[in-house]
Amino acid sequence: MPQEPSITSWTRLEPRCRAADMSAGLQAATADPLWMLGRQWQVGEFQGDDAGSPVTVRLRAESAQLTRYQGQADPVPVPLDLELPLEAVVEREPAESSLDRRTAAQLGQEYARLLRAEGAGDLVPRLVAAYQISASPGPLADDPTTGYLAVVAGRAADGLALLAELSPPTGQPRDTPARITIPPERAEAVVRATVAWRRLLGLPTTAPQTGGAWQPQRLEHGFSVAARHTTGEIVLDAAEYPGGRLDWYALDHRPGATLGAPADQSAQVVRTVLPTVAAYPGMPSPRWWEMEDARVYWGGITAERTDLARLLLAEYASTYANDYFLVPLELPAGTVTRLTSVVVTDTFGERVLLPPAPDDWSLFRPTIAGTRRAADVLVLLPGAVDSVDGDPVEEVLFLRDEAANTAWAVEEAVAGAAGHRMDRHRLVAIAGGLPSADATPPGADAMRHYRLQSPVPEHWIPLAPVPDPAAPGRTLLHRFGAGVRGRVLEPGTVLRLPSEEVPAEGVRVTRRWQLARLADGRTALWTGRTTLPGRGQGSSGLRFDTSDFEPAR
Repeated sequence: MPQEPSITSWTRLEPRCRAADMSAGLQAATADPLWMLGRQWQVGEFQGDDAGSPVTVRLRAESAQLTRYQGQADPVPVPLDLELPLEAVVEREPAESSLDRRTAAQLGQEYARLLRAEGAGDLVPRLVAAYQISASPGPLADDPTTGYLAVVAGRAADGLALLAELSPPTGQPRDTPARITIPPERAEAVVRATVAWRRLLGLPTTAPQTGGAWQPQRLEHGFSVAARHTTGEIVLDAAEYPGGRLDWYALDHRPGATLGAPADQSAQVVRTVLPTVAAYPGMPSPRWWEMEDARVYWGGITAERTDLARLLLAEYASTYANDYFLVPLELPAGTVTRLTSVVVTDTFGERVLLPPAPDDWSLFRPTIAGTRRAADVLVLLPGAVDSVDGDPVEEVLFLRDEAANTAWAVEEAVAGAAGHRMDRHRLVAIAGGLPSADATPPGADAMRHYRLQSPVPEHWIPLAPVPDPAAPGRTLLHRFGAGVRGRVLEPGTVLRLPSEEVPAEGVRVTRRWQLARLADGRTALWTGRTTLPGRGQGSSGLRFDTSDFEPAR
C-alpha cells in the first residue's frame, strides 16, 4: 500500500539572554542535578576502588660514575675524562691525522696566547723556532695555500707537531714541550697553559688520547664505557654510533664484560620527593565538567597509520592522563644508576612498594645486548649541552652504479693543506681530467679508436666486489685506485666494506669541526666524522669496449 508522505522538522533550543545582567548565564547552573549524576553513573565514574593519590615517594638508588672508556680499535681501556663531552671523546681524531697546516698555525698561536696569559710570553720566540711550520703545500696545492704557508712559516709554531708531542696517540701526555728549555720559575705557568690548551681541543688532561672508535669498514663509531656498582661492573656498548649526538638509546648493556673499572666508585642515593602528574600545556583534563585549556584543539588532530607517536600521545592524554606521575631525581652527568626501591605513600597513609617497570616502558634504560629486554639501570651520559658544527671540510659519497655494476666512493671535497674545503670535481676539471662540454665535433679526417673502457674522474674511487675469505658466500667491496686524497677512505691502508654497508640509497660521510659547550660553560673543540644517508644511485659513465673519434695528426 502507498506510504503517507511525512514532513520532519527540527526545533533547536538555544539560550537567549533577555536581561542586561549576564551573571546568570556565566554561572552555568545545572537545572537537573539528577541527570548529571545519571550520566556519571552510565560512564562508570562511581565504580571507584577507594584508591588514594600519591603524596610522597621515597627513592633508594645506587649511582656510580663512568670511569672507563675503550674505542673499538683501542688496545686497552683508558680512564674516562668526565670534563669533556662524550661526543668529543668518541669522535675526535688522532692528532697526526685530524689537523691541517692552517689549524696547526692557529693551535700554535693559541698556545702562545696561553703562555702570555700565564706570564711566560718570553718563551714564545723559542717555541716558534723549535716547532717550525713547513712551507711545502703537498699534493693538494693552490695559490691560496701556497701564499698562506709562505706567510705563517717562521712566524707561528707548528701546533700539529706540538700536539703530537704533548698528547701522543699512545703513552701518557706531557706537560711541557720537549724541544725548548724551560726555566724552573716558568714551569708551573707552562703546565697551566698546556692543560688549558688540551681542554680547548677536547683532549684528555690525564690520559692518552684514543681516537680508535671509528670503524672504517663499517663507516660508524664503536666504543664501550663502564662503571662499577657494589653488585659488579656494568659495561655499556655502542656498536653503531653514526656521529652527531650521543644519548642512552645508542648503548647496549653487555652482561659479564669488564673494562677494569675501579671499585668503590658507587654512592647510595636516598630521596623523598613530591610526585606531580605527567602533563603538558593544553592536555585534556581528566576531570568531568572542568573548563580546559584551549591551546590545543583536540578535534583537529589528524593521524595516519604510521603516525604512532601522535596516536600514542593522543591516547595517553585522553585515556591515561591521571595514571602517571613524575618523580624528580637529580643525578650528576656521566653516571649509571640502579633503583633499589621505590615506596609510595598515598592520601590514606598507605605505603606501597612498587615493582620494577616492565620492558615496555624502558625510557633511559639501555637494552641488554642480544635480547629485547631492558637493563635495570638508568644511564645519564656526559654529553654536550649545545654545539656548533662547521661546514664539512671533507665529504665522501658512497653510492651504487647499476649501469656499471659496481659501487663508488666519490670524494666530493677534501681539506687542503691550508685547511679550506677543496672541491675535487673542480680540481679535476682544472687539471684536464674531465672532457670539455664544448668539444669540437669529429671532422671528415677523424679516426675511430677502440677503448677498453671509458675514462672515469680521478676522485671516483671504485669499490669492486670481492668474495669474503672469512665467510664463503659473502661479498666485500674492495677499494681500488690511487686517487685518494682525503682521510675518510684511509689512504695507504686496505679498505674493504661489507656489501650491505652501501645500500641502494647510498651513504654520505663528512668530516667537520665541532665546538661544544659543557654544562659549566667550558668549551671543547674537535674534528669528527658523521655518517648520513646518501642521495640515491649515481652514474660514473663507465663503459667497456667502446670507440670514439680522435682527430688525425
